[in-house]
Amino acid sequence: MLSLLSCGMNAGNRKDPDYTVLVLHSYNDMGQEGSYFRNYMENRFRHHGMNVAIYHVYLDLIHKETPFLNENGEDRFVDTVRSYNPDILLINDDLAFHYILNKEDVLLKTIPSVFAGVSASTFVHQDYPLVTGWRDPVDLAANCNLYRNLNYPGNPIVELDWGGYQDELRDKLYSNIADTTVFINNSDFHLEYSDLSSEKYSDRIIVSFVTMADPERNRRLRADDDADLINEGLRNSDIGKSYTFEGRQGHIQVKYDLFSNSLIDLTRIPQITAIREQFGSFSNLLGANEIEAGENYYERPKFLCGYFTSVETQISDQVHSAIRILNGENPRDMPLETHQKDYYMDWNAMIQMDPPLNYNDYQEQFKIINVPFVVANRTLFVSLVALGVIMVAGLLSFFTSVRFRKRNTQREEALELLRQETQRRLLVLEGSDSFFFKVKDGKIGFLHSSRSERFTHEFELEEYSKEFVAPESYGSFEICTGLVPADTEKSKVRIRAKTLNDVWHWWEVSYRRNENMIIGFAVSVDKIVEFEKTLQESAVRAEEVISKENFIANITHDIRTPLNAISGFAQLLADGCSPEDKVLFATLIRDNTEQLLDLIDEAVRKPVDSTDSMSFKIRRISTAKLVNDSYHTNRILCPSHLKFKFEPYQGDDVMIMADPIRTSQVINNFLSNAFKYTLQGSVTLGWTVLEKEGCIEVYVTDTGIGISEEDSKLVRQRFGMAKGNYKGTGLGLDICYSIIEKQNGEYGFTSKLGEGSRFWFRLPIDNTKKESAV
Repeated sequence: MLSLLSCGMNAGNRKDPDYTVLVLHSYNDMGQEGSYFRNYMENRFRHHGMNVAIYHVYLDLIHKETPFLNENGEDRFVDTVRSYNPDILLINDDLAFHYILNKEDVLLKTIPSVFAGVSASTFVHQDYPLVTGWRDPVDLAANCNLYRNLNYPGNPIVELDWGGYQDELRDKLYSNIADTTVFINNSDFHLEYSDLSSEKYSDRIIVSFVTMADPERNRRLRADDDADLINEGLRNSDIGKSYTFEGRQGHIQVKYDLFSNSLIDLTRIPQITAIREQFGSFSNLLGANEIEAGENYYERPKFLCGYFTSVETQISDQVHSAIRILNGENPRDMPLETHQKDYYMDWNAMIQMDPPLNYNDYQEQFKIINVPFVVANRTLFVSLVALGVIMVAGLLSFFTSVRFRKRNTQREEALELLRQETQRRLLVLEGSDSFFFKVKDGKIGFLHSSRSERFTHEFELEEYSKEFVAPESYGSFEICTGLVPADTEKSKVRIRAKTLNDVWHWWEVSYRRNENMIIGFAVSVDKIVEFEKTLQESAVRAEEVISKENFIANITHDIRTPLNAISGFAQLLADGCSPEDKVLFATLIRDNTEQLLDLIDEAVRKPVDSTDSMSFKIRRISTAKLVNDSYHTNRILCPSHLKFKFEPYQGDDVMIMADPIRTSQVINNFLSNAFKYTLQGSVTLGWTVLEKEGCIEVYVTDTGIGISEEDSKLVRQRFGMAKGNYKGTGLGLDICYSIIEKQNGEYGFTSKLGEGSRFWFRLPIDNTKKESAV
């Protein structure tokens, strides 16, 4: 007995407590009944400033009818409770409460007590002046409606046995579904299983009650117990289990014991529960024989959802009443109360339904447990992701600016290298190996430049070319030696040939043609060739660096507007707004997210630094929607000191053939520049129709600093900026021009220094009714 109690006890950690609380549980300490229950109750007492020692005794009445028998077979339950000398008893759920009622009632008449989670009881408050509590009646009707609304198969079965508190529970459940316009009570089996799916009863919910503890009673109720009716009960029990296992009907839990679980474990999908017990727990889908046969073992949540009192509500209500009593209030003056119920759903079960249930479809009706952070806080998650991407983009921008500064330094260093190379070439020529040669009458002769002898080492010209000249230099050698006709103006070539001692060199050959002879001079340029190769490799690496820098600058510039829009609208959603604005902001977040994904996808597939390889998805789009979306996106990005105006075309909407994402980039770039360079006043976005030209014009005007005539030439250059103390790379207008140009449009601007600017583009109107994609 002592070992059993030690397993079911958890005392508070405070020293010298003011009160001792003894908690009696109906079940064992598995699942929610264990550490979660104990910790939550301790926190509730601590929250109210109560210094108590709490002990938990788990009666485990599902498995033991009398858990406190001593060696002589005597029930020591009352003595065990008194040994704790409790100031108050907290009794949880039907089994424990009815167990105590059936014992000597001296406990309930001498120790203040609070029961909770009791669904059925004949308890009379006046007979027990020291007892109060919280009733938890099962709402079978609400859970049957859940069963029908969630499209569970067939009609529900309720496992309910006879005897004890279950007789009163049965009466309450029958009363709960007494509305015959909605329900049919099939507890007397007047409808066969084969009739349950009949179209005749499609407008009502047929509730069948079966007992797994006494299956012979699953039959029509009559006073006699003849063999035919008993066999009918057994047959109904078997059919009920078979239908449940095959998924042709489901089960609604109204009590927690081994017999109810035996039916629940037959089901293939999570079921519905009308009580808190086992909600959130898992069930093995295979029996012991199947596991021994080697089949895969896996678990699924027992229950999808239900309308019931949560364990948190039960504990909070019970602790609230206990504190009132410990603070001196008389239990006689505290009437019995009823727990508050709510709709609950388990995310682990939602994703195992076929098809899986969508979180957004049920989050308003149900309190959903076990939901991943990403699912439950999608807006916050998107905001955090957007913030992270913005930080990454900021870092990219910072490193890009550093790269730009380094590039100027690299150019200066390259010029210095060229100057040094000129000097090196002179030194090479002064100290290099060289020789004179002449070609006459099909022969070639050589004279080393450091010697004074006459021409020696003569060779047949064709023989020399085959033995001493590299194959890749045949063409140049034939030109300079007259083997093939050539332009007489050409007087210098570079060839690769070997010396008489078999050493290969690069030679720079200067020659002059006469009528009957060619004379020339050759100098070894091995070091020059080697340096040129190194210089060429450096140039290739420099081009790769510049290309990467331009790519980073492009993608950073392109994604800034949709990122800022997503972050801004997410913040507005978090701050609260009207339903209409919520729909609008969610739509704009989705559109900007799609635009952002398209930009990133293209950047990953084609990381180039110009629009030469930029892909376009041309289709027939609404001009009004294009400009309206840009206005709403940039409205939250406009600085607070500026007024952002919108001037839509007052006539009918017109269609254009364009890429909506690319064209939005142009509008966003115009507005971004206007916001940046306007210190006060306003920025205006508008569009109109130019009927004579057959096109639409989108424009952005501002009252900003303007651009001088001298600086106007810079605005189309990549990274070109007008003079001034404004941050930025100057990227964008060149890309804007290219985007409009590739869509057969026009682009332009007017500006006056100190007064403001007007940037515009025009695209042809599409009068056809076809949609096309390029």
